[in-house]
Order: sequence, then structure tokens, then C-alpha cells
Amino acid sequence: ILHLATHGFLLPETIRGVSRFSFLGLITDSTGASGRVLLRNPMQRSGVALAGAQVTLNAWQRGEIPPTGNDGILTAEEVSGLKLRGTWLVVLAACDTGIGELRFGEGVMGLRRGFVQAGAQNLLMTLWPVFDISSGEFMLDFYTAVQKTGNAPDALASVQRDWLVRLREKHGLSAAVVLGGPFILSSQGQFQGL
Repeated sequence: ILHLATHGFLLPETIRGVSRFSFLGLITDSTGASGRVLLRNPMQRSGVALAGAQVTLNAWQRGEIPPTGNDGILTAEEVSGLKLRGTWLVVLAACDTGIGELRFGEGVMGLRRGFVQAGAQNLLMTLWPVFDISSGEFMLDFYTAVQKTGNAPDALASVQRDWLVRLREKHGLSAAVVLGGPFILSSQGQFQGL
């Protein structure tokens, strides 16, 4: 099991400020006058922040471009190169980790694609921002259910069902959906030949 409790992101395709994002192999717009850059590869626009990310963000604010090898930013493209075959479960307890960009004929490009290419069997992600406290409580319930069932998709379905019922009774439908609904699980099924 690989569990990342951090900050997730999906940058828009067009961003102001060439110097901040030139480490991604960006292309400026045709005029170059607007100071906007085009981030064509959605696998470079999606990722999570790790230790050292704030140092990188501060450098970008100063117009500097630090080396990308250990910058604290883990992009979906970098994830796809990891060796995660045999990793039964990856949990991305962070905002927006299940979103990406739709590419016709290729599906949704983002962190999900990266972790699947890396070999993860089950991937728990979020479709919108999550709150630290409720997300932590949800994860405790999820891991308890996983230990009982040994089945990540069934565990998520059970915990979400319980959370949605309990939160709806206590706080109403909107709060139940916001707090219990952002989690999705992508499963690649059982790996053969492990």
C-alpha cells in the first residue's frame, strides 16, 4: 500500500508567466506578448506536492527555475515511470487527484493514467477538494473496511454508503455529498503472474 496525504493539482492548459513553468517544456503563444504559456501535455499539468514543493514554488515566484529532479513536485508523467507493479493499493488523499484532461481515443490523462501505467492495481482518488479532518476520518474507516474485506472496491462502496447515510441524517444531503462523495476507486483487477 502506498498512501500519499498531500496536495493534488491539475493546472490549466494556458498559464500566465513563462519563466515559472518553462521547466515543463512549455511553448509560448504565437504572439508571445501576453506572457501566457501553453502546457500541452496534461501528464505534466497534473500531480501532487511532496516535501520540498514550497521551495520550488518560492523559486518560481522569484522567476527562478530549480532543477526538476528533486523539486517536490511529482507529476503524472513522472509517476508513469515509477515501478509500482505489485502495488495492491495507492491512496491519493489529496484534492482533485482523480481529475484530468479528456483526450479522445486515450481517455482521461492525469494522475490516474500515471499510476496505472506505473503498475498500481487499485487507486483511490478524489474528484474535488477534500477537508483534512473529514478526509482523515474517512481514510480510517476505509482502511478498517479494507482490512476486514481484503477488497478495496467493496470497502470503498461500504464506507461511502455508511458515510452518505450518516451525514445526510446529521447535516443534510449537500454536506453528505461534499464530505463522503469525492472518493473514487479505479481497479485494474487481479494481476496475473505476480
